[in-house]
Amino acid sequence: MTFREDELEAVLERFPRETTVSRARIYSISRLPIEEGESYTVAVTRCVADFPSSDVVGAIDELVQDLAPRLLLIVGIAAGIPSEEVTLGDVVVATAVVKASRKAMRESQPLSIEHMHKDVVKWASSLPVLISSGWNHQEFTGPAPSIAHEFAGDVSLKDEVSLSLKRQFTPPSTLANSIPRVKVGKSRCVAGAIVASDYVMSDDDLRSIFNGLRHSVRAVEVKSLNAYGAAHVRGLPIMSIRGISEIIGMERDPAWIPYACRVATSFALAFLQARPIEPLRAAAHVAAATEAASEREVDLTRVFWAKRLSLSWVRGFPLLELPMKPPAKQDQGQWTVLLGDNGIGKTTILRALTLALSPSDVVHAVLGRMGVTSPTVRAGSAKAIIRLGAHEEDDLTTLTLEPSPGGEVLRRRTFTEAAMPFVVAYGSRRGSGLLDSGRSADATPLAAVETLFDEGASLMQPDSWLIRWQLAALQGGKDSQDARFFDAILSTLCELLPDVKAVHVSAKGVDVEGPTLGRVPLGALSDGYRTTMGWILDMVARWVEEARRRNIEVDGDFHEKMTGVAVVDEIDLHLHPRWQRDVISMVRGHFPRMSFVVTTHNPLTLLGAQPGEIYVLRRDAQGNVEILQRDLPPGAGAERILTGEWFGLPSTLDDETLDMLAKHQRLIRERGLDAPEAVKLEEELRRRLGSFADTRVERLAHEAMAEHVEKDLRELTPEERKQARATVAAMLDEKPGPVKPAPIKSKPKARRPKQSAG
Repeated sequence: MTFREDELEAVLERFPRETTVSRARIYSISRLPIEEGESYTVAVTRCVADFPSSDVVGAIDELVQDLAPRLLLIVGIAAGIPSEEVTLGDVVVATAVVKASRKAMRESQPLSIEHMHKDVVKWASSLPVLISSGWNHQEFTGPAPSIAHEFAGDVSLKDEVSLSLKRQFTPPSTLANSIPRVKVGKSRCVAGAIVASDYVMSDDDLRSIFNGLRHSVRAVEVKSLNAYGAAHVRGLPIMSIRGISEIIGMERDPAWIPYACRVATSFALAFLQARPIEPLRAAAHVAAATEAASEREVDLTRVFWAKRLSLSWVRGFPLLELPMKPPAKQDQGQWTVLLGDNGIGKTTILRALTLALSPSDVVHAVLGRMGVTSPTVRAGSAKAIIRLGAHEEDDLTTLTLEPSPGGEVLRRRTFTEAAMPFVVAYGSRRGSGLLDSGRSADATPLAAVETLFDEGASLMQPDSWLIRWQLAALQGGKDSQDARFFDAILSTLCELLPDVKAVHVSAKGVDVEGPTLGRVPLGALSDGYRTTMGWILDMVARWVEEARRRNIEVDGDFHEKMTGVAVVDEIDLHLHPRWQRDVISMVRGHFPRMSFVVTTHNPLTLLGAQPGEIYVLRRDAQGNVEILQRDLPPGAGAERILTGEWFGLPSTLDDETLDMLAKHQRLIRERGLDAPEAVKLEEELRRRLGSFADTRVERLAHEAMAEHVEKDLRELTPEERKQARATVAAMLDEKPGPVKPAPIKSKPKARRPKQSAG
């Protein structure tokens, strides 16, 4: 990172641009070969810090989110402190920062000191070992400005001097007694503390600082102060490399500025060539942060289905394997529906799968954004491994993630030769993409999955996208390919959105119309309409734009051609139960070749799943998470699903009614089925429930249950409930049944000791 334009030009001269990446910031990207096929990926950008510190802090945030860098170098110029240690053309590497903020200076507060990252201090203390000679040769730095004289160290600043270096003001004699020695072409590198400010200091400010400085302070730099604090908070190692372009107290000679820029950049190059951090190895398929999104060929025509997802040391999972059933037909998409308690890890599985399917630059950006606040690597583990098998490929791709000072990094990645699918992913706070929902998303692979990892991300704007396609349809004519595609989009929306019979698109916006809705703008729809339409249109828009880039024909049958993987957290978000019941069937029917991995907390949503598609996450007796494939039995309703092994609720009744049922069970166990109290309680339960023990067989079933189950109904696990049903059925069967198991008993309660009559 640089702050001045001349600094940027010098850096680009030594790190020539190979490509440009545009994200939150624009980066010039180059590869720096190290040794034995190793290399660094170097991203160069400039921060224009002409205003207060928020610009610098924002730039650091954007860097971390865009690239997840392993090291940040600030390269540029600074003013040297008059001493025998530093002179014009030297390079200073900061080991600590004296914080001279505008606020501290104006209020005469004591200046605090912040030490640099431990690795930076380690490198700075070993510069003679790390850096080979040659970095300061003229071929790298260019000619230095000529100096009329070489000044001896014993010439006092208080003497009258009228040479190239003229006195601006006289610093305290305790700081320095001599004019710096200047030897052109003999630049040195010095490590020490620097003074950093968030503004351009005046001579009075410098005088004030000098009064409290120590001899170890080597230089003064401006505008960059807040970069150090921002990087420190984010755990990002930051190193300041400064060429000395002037000496405090002496008149500036502008001719030294370009030379100081070049010598600082030359030193930065020599420092990186010393291999201070382990380079990413291409032989191990380690992905750099700026690898192209097309790192692996994306196949938009082949139906993709996953075979197995394996997680090792990923968040709450020491080890987890999710086998995924292939689709019933070869040319159909695959559906996987995950259930489980909140916090058990459903979203973690979705995120791990998305990382495995995404290009490596997306993985780097996601880790850079989440690695500090929401790490993927399990706490206390040295790494996390994500393996994905698909089709005939047992290991389509394997990712190894490791913690780092800046969060987490993708340490290595392996692939088979198979192409990767198109992928989109949507979080539970995905929004609707409407104009009033915040910032709009772009068409990058990162934006396609961003809402699953960042609740501040947004979907593509459906209204502007539809308006653009309506214009294309009008320009092409009624029978054009664009017109057929546009008509198919509107028809799809009408079929997917309940009660919507027409969608009207004009330059003013998008309206929907239906018998109960009337005609209303898109933004006036309920959250259920907007969120569902939002992610479906986002998915279609991204697939279509990618297909057009690859010259794949997009026509009225686009939804039958679409292939890839859609990951959706809470697919039934904000939906009415009627729509919850149908959402999987509707999406499956309209996108038959797309594969979906989704989560839900609703029993009605499961009614759209087919055999082999439902997976339940639960904790075993040791507290580990296990995954069980559990299909719905024919005829299962919401009550049975909720109280069965899919959701595990003890009952869907209110507590007062459950207390009455427990009392009824206790009465018939202790006093018999025809006890007056039991009969009276049955009448109340019949009134509450509409039907209860209406026939002799039903009353016998209650008697058998009371005899067999001594627990409160609320304490039964799904397995115990299933066992109880089977046992009661056998007890009522006229034919000989299986051996009667021991009753399910409640835990004995502590009894109060009896008191004697006396």
